[in-house]
Amino acid sequence: MGPRLRLCIACAVLLAGSVDAQGHVWTQSPVNGHWYAETLQPATWSTAETEAVLSGGHLATIHSQAENDWLLQTFVLPNPPELWIGFTDEAVEDTWVWTSGDPVVFTSWETGQPDAAPDEDYGYLFQSGNWHDSFGTHSVPGIIEVISDDCDSDGVPDRYQIATVAGSDCNGNGVLDACEPSSEVVRLGTPPNPNAFLPGQTIGPILGAHWDPVVDHTTFLPAAVVDVIAVTANPLNSPLPPLGTLLCDLGATIHVEPTPAGTPFDVLVPGDCVFVGTSVCTQAASIDAVGNVRLTNALDVTVGTF
Repeated sequence: MGPRLRLCIACAVLLAGSVDAQGHVWTQSPVNGHWYAETLQPATWSTAETEAVLSGGHLATIHSQAENDWLLQTFVLPNPPELWIGFTDEAVEDTWVWTSGDPVVFTSWETGQPDAAPDEDYGYLFQSGNWHDSFGTHSVPGIIEVISDDCDSDGVPDRYQIATVAGSDCNGNGVLDACEPSSEVVRLGTPPNPNAFLPGQTIGPILGAHWDPVVDHTTFLPAAVVDVIAVTANPLNSPLPPLGTLLCDLGATIHVEPTPAGTPFDVLVPGDCVFVGTSVCTQAASIDAVGNVRLTNALDVTVGTF
């Protein structure tokens, strides 16, 4: 194989889309933003639909002429003469439904189709741009459709990665764990506390990390000798004059940690992936040498992977 031919093949793959670990080539439709790939091998309709479900979707649902035309140009014409779509009347004869459960708002049957032949219960997109029905034992490739984000921009839909365990979704929220950002949101309360409790100095509340927020004593209780952080499960807004406003529910305390005044806290964030996306309330209190206590703002925290 010459270098020009190898270059052409590489360009063709890049233009077609991104290849996942199993070998599907994914392409995002400019018509609806959904992701599509051809099944790995020609298959019966049921086998093709099973592969689509295991990939996080279904065989393609078609809602418009624009979608139909794009699928024809992208998948059928490069691989004629036909590919399975997710249209079937296997449950009730002559009542055609989409396996995705979407309503039927568009059809493009070839003239004379569906022809009501017994057991021709499965639709495919033909090279003419129209649809035919066929026996389920007919073996052709299918068009997989997955409705998904691509949060890591790798050209492979997140739902596919989650469905095939190629990408972790430990907390089951439909977002790749690798795409779950941490956050620290300042909340002053009512009446407001001083904004002296600062977010992590070197790292945020990231899975398995040592989170290091700090209390700034430039103007807040400058004579403080110790700072204490409370991490609780629930936010609160309870004025406690003269201390300030209690902003985290101490009845749902998860962790308490003291540190010398003005020294960053060292809060170990759990490393178990089930904590990704967990939200907690954190607030600091400072104490001076004669026992005066003052409360800071809260940092409402979400544990992330970055």
